[in-house]
Amino acid sequence: MRSIRLLHTGDVHLGAKFSFLGERGREHRRQLLNTFSAVVDMARAQQVDYFLVCGDLFDSNRPTRATLEEAVGLLERLGASGTEVLLVPGTHDRLGPGCVYDDGIWEGLDHLHVFREEGWSEVSFPADRIVFHGWGYGGEHEGDVLAELRLGEAKPGTRRVALLHGTVLDRGSPAEDEVGFLRSTLEASGLDYLALGHWHSFRDLSTGEVGCAYCGSPEALYPGQESGKVVMVTLHPQGREIKPIGIGKRSFQRLEIDLQAVADEGALRRLIRERADVDRYLEVVLKGVCAWELPPDPRVLEEEMSRLFLGIRLRDESVPATQGPSPRTTRGLVTGEFVRIAKEEAEGAEGERRRLCDEALRLGLAYLEGRKAD
Repeated sequence: MRSIRLLHTGDVHLGAKFSFLGERGREHRRQLLNTFSAVVDMARAQQVDYFLVCGDLFDSNRPTRATLEEAVGLLERLGASGTEVLLVPGTHDRLGPGCVYDDGIWEGLDHLHVFREEGWSEVSFPADRIVFHGWGYGGEHEGDVLAELRLGEAKPGTRRVALLHGTVLDRGSPAEDEVGFLRSTLEASGLDYLALGHWHSFRDLSTGEVGCAYCGSPEALYPGQESGKVVMVTLHPQGREIKPIGIGKRSFQRLEIDLQAVADEGALRRLIRERADVDRYLEVVLKGVCAWELPPDPRVLEEEMSRLFLGIRLRDESVPATQGPSPRTTRGLVTGEFVRIAKEEAEGAEGERRRLCDEALRLGLAYLEGRKAD
């Protein structure tokens, strides 16, 4: 039995609009295609045996004709080099009448298999003694999706790999997800590797018996996500290797600045310019006590700095210094009472709830103090 190499990717989101990037949205949309092309080139250069796409290759079921043709052309080129391509739909390009995978462009392509039946189906490669099980994503599913996977009989030494666009139902997983499975079911599945899509950041969920990972998106998509990777998986006769590989060109980063340590507005501008990079989206969060006056509208700074970055957003969570008692800390005043109640709500909150509490405090203060906020 020889070693088999899989290149695992997904959540490419070709055709995404990126309206929050303004004029550079189109440029970043093109970058997604460029990065996907680089992923295909990596697979060809590394001569991988199988190329797995785990959902959301497209951001919707209505990509432009040019985007569809270019994506299929890349996969066709990869197949022509001898690599088998396997693809499952995701939440954005799910199965259904008129979906992107009903297009005739997919017909007759060698070495490319799209799992176009809702639920589990399989394709086998006897020469490599490997079977792939793919979940055809058609929408919401009740219960544990892995519990429905039936591996069936196979010759001794046959390896099993599954492709799924869904969520492990453990602490921290989004409650609204439509397709999920339990970690205990994964451990008992009998799979050699479960290739996952849906989360945009790499995450290794392997158990002692089963290899499992989210590949993450190959290119940066949105702030707060650690995208930019693909996963190289090697199934050895004994054991496995799961290796994330960075490939994305762009990044989304957050910079917190304590204004108590910043002398003036010029110093603030210099701190931001130090991070200048046209391939970087930067979220700047201003905190602490500010002894000098900030521009009343953060968009003034954003517009001035925009040409230096892929995109920039400035959030003012700072507190202005005052000679006397601050309205923000004085009980009995509307602003002071609002701050007190908001901080009580935020105390002990975690994750999404903490983010919402912080956002409510920021927007509420802006409104009470007559400042603009977006």
